[in-house]
Amino acid sequence: MQQRLEGVLASAGLAPKETSLAMESFRMAMDLRGAFVVEEDDHRFLHPARSLLVLLQDGGERRPDLLAAAPLVESLEPDLLGEVAAVAPEPIEAVLAGLPALPGGLGETAGPDAEARWLEELVLAEPGIQKLILSEALDQLRHLHLRPDGPFRNRILQRAEGILVPLAHRVGGTLDRRMGWWWNRVGQRLGTSG
Repeated sequence: MQQRLEGVLASAGLAPKETSLAMESFRMAMDLRGAFVVEEDDHRFLHPARSLLVLLQDGGERRPDLLAAAPLVESLEPDLLGEVAAVAPEPIEAVLAGLPALPGGLGETAGPDAEARWLEELVLAEPGIQKLILSEALDQLRHLHLRPDGPFRNRILQRAEGILVPLAHRVGGTLDRRMGWWWNRVGQRLGTSG
């Protein structure tokens, strides 16, 4: 996956310094996850690279700080990364520190105030940040079928239907098409979102 990432970043026209920052971030994410995820083919272990690829290819994002932040975003199991913003290189730290996030992640319970604050932050975020959030979420959603059915999965589905799919529609482009396809073909069938 590392070689694939390097090749895709280089073919996207990024400068070597920008590619190097994204790859440093990817390696950091892998080291952090390696403490919790043992199997190399576990979808959680592959998530950092896929998030970056989705942001680059489907989101069309080229901003180096956003691309480098992508492998270090984790919306379902924040504990996999710990306090990564505190140890990330400068430009990545600023992005991570300002990302809209639900306490505990997308699958955990949150009070109505926390949910409303998260939604407001998502709507007001700049387009690049919205693409970053959606790219990471899309990869999580595409692998949601690998997680056990139940309240955790249903909370994620509710947030996908009520917040992430509409946000993707606002952003438009390939992310909107892919998120819509996933919701219509897969998400609606995974659990009870109501």
